[in-house]
Amino acid sequence: MELLINGFVQAFNSPLVFLLLVLGIVMGIIFGAIPGLTATLAVALFLPLTFRLAIIPSFVLLIALYVGGISGGLISAVLLKIPGTPASIATTFEGGPMADRGEGRRALMVCIFYSFLGTLFGVFILIFLTPILGKFALKLGIYEYFSIGIFSLTLVSVLCGKSVTKGLISCIIGLFLACVGAAPIDGFTRYTFGFHGFDAGFDQVPSLVGLFALSEILNVRREKKGTFKIAEIKKTGPWLTIKEFTGQLWNFIRSSTIGTFIGILPGLGGVTCNMLAYGLTKKKFQTS
Repeated sequence: MELLINGFVQAFNSPLVFLLLVLGIVMGIIFGAIPGLTATLAVALFLPLTFRLAIIPSFVLLIALYVGGISGGLISAVLLKIPGTPASIATTFEGGPMADRGEGRRALMVCIFYSFLGTLFGVFILIFLTPILGKFALKLGIYEYFSIGIFSLTLVSVLCGKSVTKGLISCIIGLFLACVGAAPIDGFTRYTFGFHGFDAGFDQVPSLVGLFALSEILNVRREKKGTFKIAEIKKTGPWLTIKEFTGQLWNFIRSSTIGTFIGILPGLGGVTCNMLAYGLTKKKFQTS
């Protein structure tokens, strides 16, 4: 606890650090809200600014950019049904329909609120349990990663909706796209068909733009005769009541725990956490 207090004192005893914190959050939200720009890109672009800064201001700026970028992806995911970042994919499944019903403000407030709480949960867990979790993550091998992959594929049955056939076809297409490019073990190129542009595989950002943005634009053009508008935000009542908060408390703890423990594993990021937590939650509500 003393180390945590000292960290807060050192981080906020300078106006420069506070300004960098605000700048990082604002720019991160802007990068995250624009489909195609990610939090990682924001960190990479602002990294040269840290060369002349001290260690603490540099970390404050980069962490604020990343956290703001991940949270900013919720905006376009709710209002446009296009995830601003890969970690906001599952948000489009529920936030988009809420915005269509005029509950965009409520959806955004709930997303931001629980994103904030989830960040605090992960930060406090990592502050006190980083040595233990680090040793645990290093002990995981190919069997554990294989088990996580198989378990993720079983969630297709939950996420595919009414049409199981379409869900399985989408799963097979996704597996094929993931196999394009250099193999992670021996570096052998697969399914490139002689095109060297495919050697690195398909990047997440162009894939997301193609899967979500183009399909949503085509749907809007077909249904609304070419007019594309941001979802209307109507004034609604309380955005989250005490009863709703207590009812979702266990869901929050379970999803935050999944995000924390999956996040410490090398090679697995926000996309896996997002889809895994959403799949488990949806399965629970379907069976209850």
